[in-house]
Amino acid sequence: MKSLFSSLRRTVAIAVLSVGITGCGCDAWGCVDGLRLRLDAVPTGAWTVELLVNGVLQSAPGNASCDGSRQCSPVVRYNILPRDNVAARITTSAGVRTTNFPRITYIGAKTDDCHDCKGQAEVTANIP
Repeated sequence: MKSLFSSLRRTVAIAVLSVGITGCGCDAWGCVDGLRLRLDAVPTGAWTVELLVNGVLQSAPGNASCDGSRQCSPVVRYNILPRDNVAARITTSAGVRTTNFPRITYIGAKTDDCHDCKGQAEVTANIP
């Protein structure tokens, strides 16, 4: 009987822990605040992504360019939450194309026991 209670207590503890882990966070992306900019296709050759907010160039902490020597991710993450007057300028060997985003809405903004989430959004920019 003692073994049954011990086993049952362990099962309940694991179930509670599992619910706590999966129920904690903002959404499927986890709690990583910011803007994800996705290219509508993966360019061939070298390319660069520039994000402008109110005409001011923003820095990306990573893969905002690709030298074309390998397959690069078509998603660039920015750790900022711009809402208005955002533009993405994509430069490839085919030319330059700018996609404007007049208003961006963020999802997942909440505070819970595990995270203080400000929000996430994803926009798609067209390549030239």
